[in-house]
Amino acid sequence: MAEQDRRPTGTANGGVVIEGPHQSQCCSKLRELFGIDLRSLAVFRICTAFLILVDLLLRSRFIEANYTDAGVLPRTLVDPHHPFFFLHSMSGAYSFQCLCFILTAVFTVMLLVGYRTTLATVAVWFLLACMQFRNPFLLDGQDILPRQLLFWSMFLPLGARFSIDARRNPQKRRNDTSVLSAASVALLCQFVFVYVTGGLVKTSPDWQAGTVLDVVLSNQNWTLPFGQFLLQFPQWVLKLLTWGVLYLEIFGPFLMFLPVCTGPTRMLTICAFWILQLGFGLSIELRLFPFISSLATLPFIPVWFWNKVGTRVREHPENEIPVPTESGSPTLGAGSHRWLIRVREGVVCLFLLFATLLNLHTIGIWTEAKWLRLPDRITKLDLGYYIGMNQNWNMYAGPVTHEPTYVLIGTQRDGTELEFLKTPGDADWEKVRRLHGSYRFRLLHGPIIRLSKRYGTPPHVYLDWLCRKWNTGKMDDQKLASIKVFCDLRDIRPGKPGQLVRKLVVEHQYSSES
Repeated sequence: MAEQDRRPTGTANGGVVIEGPHQSQCCSKLRELFGIDLRSLAVFRICTAFLILVDLLLRSRFIEANYTDAGVLPRTLVDPHHPFFFLHSMSGAYSFQCLCFILTAVFTVMLLVGYRTTLATVAVWFLLACMQFRNPFLLDGQDILPRQLLFWSMFLPLGARFSIDARRNPQKRRNDTSVLSAASVALLCQFVFVYVTGGLVKTSPDWQAGTVLDVVLSNQNWTLPFGQFLLQFPQWVLKLLTWGVLYLEIFGPFLMFLPVCTGPTRMLTICAFWILQLGFGLSIELRLFPFISSLATLPFIPVWFWNKVGTRVREHPENEIPVPTESGSPTLGAGSHRWLIRVREGVVCLFLLFATLLNLHTIGIWTEAKWLRLPDRITKLDLGYYIGMNQNWNMYAGPVTHEPTYVLIGTQRDGTELEFLKTPGDADWEKVRRLHGSYRFRLLHGPIIRLSKRYGTPPHVYLDWLCRKWNTGKMDDQKLASIKVFCDLRDIRPGKPGQLVRKLVVEHQYSSES
């Protein structure tokens, strides 16, 4: 059976039907390039929900420190006008924040099993955004990307395969085979945004010279044993790997849309990006980032792959469905409903256009291509931030020259100085030490210290929180009276001696009334 004959014949509810006996070859190719197989969409749904549950589990260990008023960032220091902050602004109590986490987990499980999938997708996207903007200093690309993918997924039939919803509606499960809509195009384009934008903004001389990998792996704060192993290779090997990363990010996504031999090319490209993310995950401590970055490749899994693994769609003639004479979904025959689909498609197109402009703006800033930048009166509104559509894919875009390490020296009332984050203590203090050793808090450490310095009045909330934790249960002469924060900068550029420079960031006097 030819590849053309084995392709699915229908589209999912809400998609655009473009296949039938009279269909042109051009329309078939458009469906192949920009449509999404429902089985691929289901795998994407399951993997996304699973990783969100893992992320919630990792965050839940430090709810009190990171999300309550008794922690490092009380609600008074969070932007009160952000639309996603109102849920967590209701209460700063530990019990309320736990309730928000549990609610997010419940809807995520619903998404995982595909029960009331559309409702679950919307709820998870909203609750995830609320949790993330409660403490924005903890965020990086592994938080922004799933939120963006879930946004486009709200307009797609995630529960059409491998789900409870599909079991409850077997007729729909039998007829629908793929989806082609503005949302399917947007979900695929999000993958292009992440990598192409992330590649084009890497314009620093280090990338051109091929020395970035050498520099990044020299950062002892984040490098893993495999990364240290790579540093033993000759410089020309590291340069080839650096250039390979750069050019795969820029040109690799376009291979997904190659009109010739699309199925095999897509699978090879997907595997190439999986290997890329595996290399990142083994070399640098990124926790869930490599897995979450790989999520964006799952909707690209083609029909060709599913046919090869033995799950053919067209095994029997009864699986074919007639194509309606008018454009629209086969299950929405009433004219009063078609305008809803058109409105939905129009809304998605507007958001996709906005996301495209945001990515072009990012490229324009980093490449000094001023004609790509948005006008200042638009950027000042910061709409992307306030509607949760961040598109800042600029990891390692700028020059990396120094490895920063924050050192906190406390002075007890008896005059004794100690680097108290490395000093053993009671069980409660050990929890604080584990918090500071966690991946997310190391992302927060620098920004939260700068925030404390910015908010000189009221007191340095983060440093006061540390002092309170240390002083609990201590004798009077062992309690902290003041704290100094230093930043150790070590030069990690190739050929440099690795000189260490210590700078005083802030000195804070602690008062029990703070």
